[in-house]
Amino acid sequence: MELFPVGLFNLDAWKMGKKTEFRNRIGLAAACCLAAWWAACSVMERPKDIEKISRLGASMHARFGLKLFGELVRENPGENIFISPLSAAMSLGAVYNGAGGETAAEISQAMQIPGTPVEDVNRASAELLESTRQLDPQARLTEGNSLWGCHIRFKPEFLNRVRRAHRAEVKAVDFANPGAPAAINAWVREKTDGRIEKLVSHISPDAVLVLLNAVYFKGAWSVEFKKSMTRERSFTRLDGSTKKHPMMHQAGAYDYLETDVFQAVSLPYGDGRMSLYVFVPRRILGLGEFYKTLDEARWAGWLSRFEKKEGHIALPKFRLEYAAGLNRALQALGMRAAFDHRKADFKNMGDPPAGRSIFIDSVLHKTFVEVNEEGTEAAAATAVTGLGREAIGEDKFNVVADHPFFCVIRDNRTGENLLMGSIVDPTM
Repeated sequence: MELFPVGLFNLDAWKMGKKTEFRNRIGLAAACCLAAWWAACSVMERPKDIEKISRLGASMHARFGLKLFGELVRENPGENIFISPLSAAMSLGAVYNGAGGETAAEISQAMQIPGTPVEDVNRASAELLESTRQLDPQARLTEGNSLWGCHIRFKPEFLNRVRRAHRAEVKAVDFANPGAPAAINAWVREKTDGRIEKLVSHISPDAVLVLLNAVYFKGAWSVEFKKSMTRERSFTRLDGSTKKHPMMHQAGAYDYLETDVFQAVSLPYGDGRMSLYVFVPRRILGLGEFYKTLDEARWAGWLSRFEKKEGHIALPKFRLEYAAGLNRALQALGMRAAFDHRKADFKNMGDPPAGRSIFIDSVLHKTFVEVNEEGTEAAAATAVTGLGREAIGEDKFNVVADHPFFCVIRDNRTGENLLMGSIVDPTM
């Protein structure tokens, strides 16, 4: 479920003393809403080892996603955060196709792939998309991409890349027309199964193009949580206050990992290819301590150490919408020139009207996620249910997410992190 318009490129209106106003949101759905510019190009030569190159793409996205998440945590301490690393990375990958010089170098730096040729990024994204979309009937993932242009002559090579490698729809639109936002929102609603109703409220007439990304995920648990086992329980928030909240309970054999800092359990969807990984800090207010250990190297190490074990999980039902501007986070990761009308270089994308330049005005990200007893939906519907603590033996683990925790929706085959976030208050 969820849409991610990644960037709005604007004409250089600074000579007229105006500041372009437009906020386009990246939507995402599924236990969050997530996204992406994926699709295999029919004329591309497919690598012999598709699985290998898919994992390469997932590894690149993992680095970028963890860095981006870290920046958003620093910007918004104490808040629920839920993003789609896949959507953001795929969207920036499409933008990368139109960038040149310093702008391209900084985009690749922000994406944690410095100097990687655009052809390699396109190939990895296409193969990752092709592999990820092969899910089972109970874990459905769909995506959509579109490029909306106004008063800009796109270069044929750029259009060929986004059409073939990303299967993006290319649409001509007059952003000065009051009906333009409605047309974009209609596209968003369709691609997110109605979970994202309104992404854009206003588009500046100075805009020359908008890139949109949509991801929708709906997964049913391999074993549903029994609604009869859902009970009100106290959830401790970051300020130490508590509030009663519905907690789902379940017992069984799960992939499990514990360290001195956290307990983690993998809850599978459908046939097990997709899972929700839940990381619960051992200390009630230990989420900050967990963040200090969260980096790419440790992440890879943790995933290799999960082992099947009998135990119990208590997980809060939650439903939230998250929206964030990514400008500052991306600039902190090194992507600066693209936002500066004097330095931005998108000459590989197209030609704006004479005397104007193309630059990125805003990058916003929006997700919707719901977790319940049945599963997670991309504009997510997920629920949790489990057995009481009294049913747990001494040799079994017991994970109770009754305080702020971190979670990830992951494709276990490719290693792609579709969605990730921290839940500090399931009632927010």
